[in-house]
Amino acid sequence: MLLFLFTTLGDAKIKVHVINTLEGVQDLQLHCKSKNNDLGLQVVHPGQYFMIKFNPNIWGTTLFFCSFSWAGELHYFDIYKAARGDKPVCPDDVILWEIRKSGPCFMTCMRDPYQRCYRWN
Repeated sequence: MLLFLFTTLGDAKIKVHVINTLEGVQDLQLHCKSKNNDLGLQVVHPGQYFMIKFNPNIWGTTLFFCSFSWAGELHYFDIYKAARGDKPVCPDDVILWEIRKSGPCFMTCMRDPYQRCYRWN
C-alpha cells in the first residue's frame, strides 16, 4: 500500500508522452499498466498523445508496460523501465515516445531530431 501511495500522490516527477505517429493516419489503442496501476484502454488519435504521470519508486524498479493495437495488429513494449535507464531529457521531466508501425522510438525533445528506435517485444 505504501508503494502505491508513493508512486501516485503528489506532483509527478516523471511524465511519459506516448505519441501516435502511425503511418497511414490511424487511431492507436493502448493499454498501459504498472505493478500497482492499470491506466485502462486509451484511444490516441493521429498526432495526439497519451500522458502517464508518476513518481518512480525508491528501489529503481518502476516499470510501465503497454499493449499497442491498430488495424488488426497487436504489440507490446515497456514504455518506462527504470532498469533500462529511462530518464527525462526534455524540459518539465518529459519522456517522449513516438509509436510507429515498426516500433516505438525514444525522442529527446520535439525540436530535436535525435531518436532511438526499438523493436516490439
